[in-house]
Amino acid sequence: MSEQEHYVIRPALPRDIPVLIAMFNRTMPLVYKGIVPDELFPERLGIIATTLWREWTFVSVLHRATPGEALSLAEPPEHRGCGDPDGVGGLVHIVNDSHIGLLWLDDAFRGHGCGASLLDFAERHIAGTGHEEATLEVYAENTEAVKFYKHKGWKVSRRYVGEVGALVLAMHKELAG
Repeated sequence: MSEQEHYVIRPALPRDIPVLIAMFNRTMPLVYKGIVPDELFPERLGIIATTLWREWTFVSVLHRATPGEALSLAEPPEHRGCGDPDGVGGLVHIVNDSHIGLLWLDDAFRGHGCGASLLDFAERHIAGTGHEEATLEVYAENTEAVKFYKHKGWKVSRRYVGEVGALVLAMHKELAG
């Protein structure tokens, strides 16, 4: 663990938004290839950019810890080392205190526990606002994400065809009080 960089989850700052938008521009076409039609990517990316600028105060980001922020394994999971890329590498956007509108990682941050840390952070935040259940939506064909959420205890509530023509799974999780 000492060889690994440490990352923290903190509230987003306005300076993070261009970095997050660039992350989406770089990674979204790869993750959603075959799910979202290619011609809709500019529109979808525009919606995400607008949402991030408008609602940045409801976004938390995963970023590289500074030396003063070096944390140990005794810290909560969102403060553990999870990869070694520089800078901001992911986000979680919580809507109406109970819905995870976005949970996204840059490619270099995947597979290091960063997604689990962001999801755990979001679940604790939602429970802390008094909600007993959290919700999110995911494209059914985004099989890695669906597998991840199911592994973390999320269950499918319903299925529907979303606005891009892809099957969407609405998921929920009962939160411990």
